[in-house]
Amino acid sequence: MKKSTVPASIESQQTRLSGLNIVPTPHVIELEGFDEPLFSICVERRGNAKIQRELVPKKAKICTDSMLDAGDTISGIKLHGFTADIIRRDDIVVGQAGRSSAHSGQHLDVSAYCFMQIVSDWQNNNVLKLADSVDPQILEKNHQRD
Repeated sequence: MKKSTVPASIESQQTRLSGLNIVPTPHVIELEGFDEPLFSICVERRGNAKIQRELVPKKAKICTDSMLDAGDTISGIKLHGFTADIIRRDDIVVGQAGRSSAHSGQHLDVSAYCFMQIVSDWQNNNVLKLADSVDPQILEKNHQRD
């Protein structure tokens, strides 16, 4: 299934992100119910996130409405989420998936738990409340540091 309007999110064990500007952050986020720390990640322009491998057990951890099936995809102007993977700038592949006629694209394979949500969709609708179990102040603090 593919969704491109807010609200929409995915959760997976392995995710392919693509777009024009993938922005990982080193900021550690500790969320209730997670044993490992999570790291914030954004796809700032023309974002796409596709589930490569499903969670085991197949159960949403952050947003009860998240899509969970292999092949499920979300896309929008801007995506934001969390991953248990430490992402470095060198991990992002430039020049392939996500390209436009004027800009080379970027893609990133996240091989650990990943939650991604559409923040701004193609009709420029913005999500008003990020994932219902995530404190919006945590996300706001992260964006202020980016």
